[in-house]
Amino acid sequence: METTPVSGTSGLSDISWYRENSVVGVWRNCACTSTMLVLCSDRRDISEVGRARRERFGVRMKVLCENGVNSCDARAMLLNLQKESQS
Repeated sequence: METTPVSGTSGLSDISWYRENSVVGVWRNCACTSTMLVLCSDRRDISEVGRARRERFGVRMKVLCENGVNSCDARAMLLNLQKESQS
C-alpha cells in the first residue's frame, strides 16, 4: 500500500512465463528503496452469470454514453449502482 510507481515506465510486466493463469505483474518501489513485483490476478468472473453481467453492463454503458454521459462518469455511476444493489 505504501509503494510508488517505478518512474519512466508503466511498471506492467508480462509474467505469463511464471504463472499459467491470467496474472499481470506491476513493478513498484517500496519506501525502503527496494523494488518489488506485485502479482495481480484476474478477478473476472468467467462463468455464464459473469458473462451476462458484463453484457448488461456494456448495454447500459452504451445507453448512458449515447445520452450524453461521458464514459468515465457512466462507468462510475454503474459501479456505484451495482455496489448499492449488493448492500
